[in-house]
Amino acid sequence: MHRDRTDRVLVTRSEPGAGTLARALEAAGFEPVVCPLIDVRERLPDASLLQALDRFAAAIFVSGHAVRWGVPALRRHWPAWPGHLQWLAVGDATALALAAHGIRAVHPGEETSEGILAMPELGVVAGRRVLIVCGAGGRQRLANELTERGAYVSKLEVYERIRVTSAASLRAIHASGIDAAVVSSTDGGRAFAALWEQLGAPKDLRIIVPSERVRDTLFPLGFERTVSSAGAGPAAVIAALRSSLETNRES
Repeated sequence: MHRDRTDRVLVTRSEPGAGTLARALEAAGFEPVVCPLIDVRERLPDASLLQALDRFAAAIFVSGHAVRWGVPALRRHWPAWPGHLQWLAVGDATALALAAHGIRAVHPGEETSEGILAMPELGVVAGRRVLIVCGAGGRQRLANELTERGAYVSKLEVYERIRVTSAASLRAIHASGIDAAVVSSTDGGRAFAALWEQLGAPKDLRIIVPSERVRDTLFPLGFERTVSSAGAGPAAVIAALRSSLETNRES
């Protein structure tokens, strides 16, 4: 079906990722509508973990927020990094954020917990200590899988997510018309679902999520057109959007 307007895409993730994605969407021919549902704020980390960095074999940073608050917190205790430590990032953007601090990290092609778990650096972890730098309550699946492989896993929680958008704000956006939404985390998915339910809006909206883990949060709530992309990076999101919207038009 031919459309006489640009596809409008609701971007629900927090800054600075929302702005980065919005610019990429606009360059790709979409009309982004930025409405963060979650605000990310610094959380006081466990000082004992900060001081014990040299006891870990690997440190995994799961987001740019983890780098933003995790690296400065660690640096206060470690003017020089432990030489044996293996640094890992969830994706290219997180690796670049670490590089800005002089840290060279490896990352998977698929920017998800599953992608991290498939990395050869984490293939044999039995008896090793692994630090996951993340948000409060985040990446439990990653921690559980590494624990099952025999690793001793600790989570350094350096930020937390807080809902910031009202149903009224989302109602105005819905009324103006959107063709798809991008949800970037399980917390964001729950916030979106709760607000969408308040609107009484139909749940057949196309939603792009970065992983099966986030899809599994939305699908049972009735959002059956949720599509998992290969990570949260702009290129992966745009590819999933194009494929999903094109499929929708042909059906």
